[in-house]
Amino acid sequence: MIATRRIRLEFPFLAKLGDLTYPLYLIHQIAGFLLLYALYRFVPPLPLAIGLCLFMIGLAYFIAEFGEKPLRKRLEKGCIRRKKKQVEMRT
Repeated sequence: MIATRRIRLEFPFLAKLGDLTYPLYLIHQIAGFLLLYALYRFVPPLPLAIGLCLFMIGLAYFIAEFGEKPLRKRLEKGCIRRKKKQVEMRT
């Protein structure tokens, strides 16, 4: 319900965080382990963990904002056009 924007949240920040969950899920393991493996010899553990978390959240934001949103809009337009054609064909 929240994902389809049928329920309005009082805190839009929470909706934005929700938009980041799927891109973060997709990239955290591969990119996180690659960066961790590349940097663990040079950076102390705590700053490395904090830095990786912030980097992953930033990357997820970039993917959600500039990849997922435009793609979602295109798909929605295509689905709406397809539904209209199906309705026209029935009548």
